[in-house]
Amino acid sequence: MPNDEPQTWEDALRIIQAAPCNELQLQRIGEVAQIDTDTRFLELASSLTLTGECVGKKFGCAVEVMEASAFFALPQKPKGPPPAGAAGMENGDALAIEFSADTSSTRFDCIQWSLDIPLSGQELVGACQRIRSSLNVNGCLFIALPVRLGVRPSEDAASFYQSICQAPLMMPRDVASALEESGFETLAVEFAHNRQALARYRMIESALEKFSDVGAAVKERWKKETRLFLKEGGVSFFPSAVFVARRWEYVDGT
Repeated sequence: MPNDEPQTWEDALRIIQAAPCNELQLQRIGEVAQIDTDTRFLELASSLTLTGECVGKKFGCAVEVMEASAFFALPQKPKGPPPAGAAGMENGDALAIEFSADTSSTRFDCIQWSLDIPLSGQELVGACQRIRSSLNVNGCLFIALPVRLGVRPSEDAASFYQSICQAPLMMPRDVASALEESGFETLAVEFAHNRQALARYRMIESALEKFSDVGAAVKERWKKETRLFLKEGGVSFFPSAVFVARRWEYVDGT
């Protein structure tokens, strides 16, 4: 992850959305997914994040960006608290997913999707099935999301995520099971390291104070997570993981 200081809140969002990918992790992910100059890479985001930018530069492949809202056919954001499984980010707001039954005629070799909040198992299955329909045979999905590690997670961390999306944190094995149910085989999992996560939260903290165009609700959401991260001791309580999963075919070839 580059160390450049963000110049706007949009710059900060790009870093917030970026998967926990340092140079070594990016190299491992690229090798597992067999990314090369011919790879068609799609990033689901409100704007190009550092993940897609770094992948394009490192492997020399073309990176396309699609609004997550367009890909998942998101409806208008309802009033009141975000519904269960809210995902995606536009200026830091959570949006509700309404999965489209339509399949895309365009196929990609790799699709990257980063979430800053958890999904329920059922919602993750629905999202991954939609993504699967846009992947080539043996295409790979990179999905980054917060997960739960350990048998006794932080109550503060758990209640924080519960308050913003009503979906509890899943353990990595639960995410892998949802991916399998969606028609994917998990190939690798990479976790954020404390040093890079700390740098990310320090950057968020600085950006919230520096830029005046941040909405009050967005500012409070990230201030609260930053305070909790620093209080609870880092990624042990706010772990983020990137799952690399390969699309596989069912027995009937679908």
